[in-house]
Amino acid sequence: MSTLRVKQKEKRISAILAAAGEEFRSVGFNEAKVEAIAARAEVAPATIYNYFGDKAALLLEILREHSRETRTVVAAIAFNPPDNPLQAIDRYFAAVFTESMRGLSRELWCEAYAASYTAPTANLGGIVAELDAELFDEMRRLFGILQERGTLGDAISASDLAELGLAIGNQQWSRFLTGQVDLEGARTEAIRQIRIFLDGAAGRPMSSNSRPDKTTKLTTSKNKGN
Repeated sequence: MSTLRVKQKEKRISAILAAAGEEFRSVGFNEAKVEAIAARAEVAPATIYNYFGDKAALLLEILREHSRETRTVVAAIAFNPPDNPLQAIDRYFAAVFTESMRGLSRELWCEAYAASYTAPTANLGGIVAELDAELFDEMRRLFGILQERGTLGDAISASDLAELGLAIGNQQWSRFLTGQVDLEGARTEAIRQIRIFLDGAAGRPMSSNSRPDKTTKLTTSKNKGN
């Protein structure tokens, strides 16, 4: 395939994904039609079916692109975290939760999770597993850097801390998606639980000054939590 054709295909794919995101946010995933997405992208419906297969595959590809953008933001925090472990992990989760809701509604996240496991084009949760693996890598890096600096004890390895942190984060994210808590509540509870095992990593209770960074605020707009 010539370079020009490759660029043209990439441009069409970008247009389709942008159009799909707009249509999903406008009418919801269930009500969105491939024909309407094609009209927005100025391509034939057959082009969408040829590139992606079905509507669910479109949403999964949007999620994959979204996760790449999220990791870029999170990586910047993981590579240069604050010395205070609680402030570091608080900023990490604030970034993850905020970026996760940038352009994707709660409904779309639920549909994406379902599609990742059940859609014909899905790979048994492959995209969700990819996202978890990326977040795990960045959290392990964050904890490892803090241990190298000596601001976090090494009684628990960085990998084990990251496993525990990811499990807690996923639990609170699920509570948010199912409407049990709002986004700020999910983040606050995740930090409260993480403090427990950070105390264990330190081998002693953390000082009273080791509190989440109160200046870090979630910046999602009101309509993104619906």
